[in-house]
Formats: sequence, structure tokens, C-alpha cells
Amino acid sequence: MKSKPVEEPEDLGVKIGTHDEVFWTQLKDKCDDTIRQCTFEIEIQRHLLELAEKRIAVEKEKLK
Repeated sequence: MKSKPVEEPEDLGVKIGTHDEVFWTQLKDKCDDTIRQCTFEIEIQRHLLELAEKRIAVEKEKLK
């Protein structure tokens, strides 16, 4: 009798882990997102600071 070749099951994308692992993984993902957002916010704040400095200089020139 010939045996059938073993077929790999389809990957259903299901991950198995403990509740604690899920908690820490979600926390890590949130921290990554927060760091990314803060990085963008710092860049925006630097541009606003440059703009404010230019506008201050313009206003000081008006008083001369």
C-alpha cells in the first residue's frame, strides 16, 4: 500500500501565546507607535521654532 505524501497545512495566521505575552507585545507595539509619533512631533516643533524666530525678527525690524 502506497502512503499519500504529507501536505503542509495552510498558514491561518493564528499565533499562540500566553495572556502576558500578548500584553507585553501590545505594550511594545504601542511604545513603538508613541516613539514614532514623538519623532514626527519633534520635527514639526523644530520647523515651528524656525518660523517663530523668523517672524520675531520681522516684527523687531518693524520697530526700528
